[in-house]
Amino acid sequence: MRLGKTGQGLGQGKQSIVLVVVLVVVILGAGFFLYRTTFGGGTNYSGSAPENTPSPPSPSPEGNFGGPVPPGPSPESMAPAPATPAEKPKPAPAESTTTKTSSSSNQSSMRQVKVFGTVVASYPATWKIKAGGANTSAIFTDGKAFFEVHAPDPKATSAKAIAESVLKTLAKGAVVVDQGTDKISGYDAHWIAAKLGGRTVRIVGVDGPTRVALYEHVTGGEFAAYRDVFNKMQAEMKFKGN
Repeated sequence: MRLGKTGQGLGQGKQSIVLVVVLVVVILGAGFFLYRTTFGGGTNYSGSAPENTPSPPSPSPEGNFGGPVPPGPSPESMAPAPATPAEKPKPAPAESTTTKTSSSSNQSSMRQVKVFGTVVASYPATWKIKAGGANTSAIFTDGKAFFEVHAPDPKATSAKAIAESVLKTLAKGAVVVDQGTDKISGYDAHWIAAKLGGRTVRIVGVDGPTRVALYEHVTGGEFAAYRDVFNKMQAEMKFKGN
């Protein structure tokens, strides 16, 4: 009877020891789980990042990931880019320039001569001079164009009257197409453009200290080809004392 009780007591003692060990393991496991949960060591099942989790670095404007952001552009660099300079026009061909220079040179090379004692007439150096009938006119010509200086009708006392008298005598039958006033050497002048036999003629009356009439026409070409020369001869005409 004693032996039976003793064996039963030993079995109960072993069961108590196993139970204690199990309890210790459970307690340690619970403590470890509580520790992980409390101090962030465990898995976060809430679906949101912990408050103290740092955000990933954003790329800087220059691609400097995580580094200091470089300073922004200066005001000068924000200004619009200057416009591209326009291409300079190409110079005209040498041949065209030479032609214009030659033509201008012929017109600018002028000579002077005094007619009627008081009138200074200018004419191209390549032209010739010939006297009119009874020395009442001086004719400047290159064989095709004619710039004539005439003594007017003594009864004509105005620039317009002088021009009209020449129209009736030297360009009889001409049809007037235009007319107007001008100044030659500071004195009143009146010009008449007319058509005579299909050709253009120009008559100018000058009411200067010595009254004169100009008769301009072209027989071997177009009047327009000599217009600049005629204009220059008119502009450079002077009277004694000027």
